[in-house]
Amino acid sequence: MTYAAPKLDAFLDRELAQYSLPASQLGLVGFSQGAMMALHIGLRREPALAAIIGYSGLLVLRTDRGSRAFKGHPGRSRRSCWSMGARTM
Repeated sequence: MTYAAPKLDAFLDRELAQYSLPASQLGLVGFSQGAMMALHIGLRREPALAAIIGYSGLLVLRTDRGSRAFKGHPGRSRRSCWSMGARTM
């Protein structure tokens, strides 16, 4: 995550700029490790993304960053869909 996350974040910034798209219309989708990256990146981006969809992945929390790891919007939720097997969370 430490190596790939900044590269993926920069890639998303370049693509959004190239196509003149607002981040609020960006959705990230991933399977397994892709779901982990989508959650890791998507929950930390400002402004909040339109959606994050993860299949068979998990959210990796780094305790060394504490509560500052996630930038929140007061009164604004971040939509996400997680799926693992036959159950949806």
